[in-house]
Amino acid sequence: MNMQFWVNRAWEWGQYNIWMKDTSGRRVAYAQPITMYVPPPEEEGITKSPFMVLDSDAAQNLLDQLYEAGVRPSHGVDKGDVILAKDEHIKDLRTLVFSSDLRRTK
Repeated sequence: MNMQFWVNRAWEWGQYNIWMKDTSGRRVAYAQPITMYVPPPEEEGITKSPFMVLDSDAAQNLLDQLYEAGVRPSHGVDKGDVILAKDEHIKDLRTLVFSSDLRRTK
């Protein structure tokens, strides 16, 4: 399948509009609105099939489109790891800059 997504933000409604098309067939296929299903009591708790299955490229395309529309992860990168990486980088740079082999001699 060749799934492609595009997303736009409807600011006035505080929502995102998502479209999907599949261009793998002889003709382009467009996704229709999802219909929600309320199972009868005897089917509650039974796992159903997913409403959508995406390959890696399509999933990445969806994430990229959401990001471009302004959606950001709610869980950030661990700032402690980022600071540690920066500290190590600065230490490496200091070693390079202040090593006796690289200092200019007059």
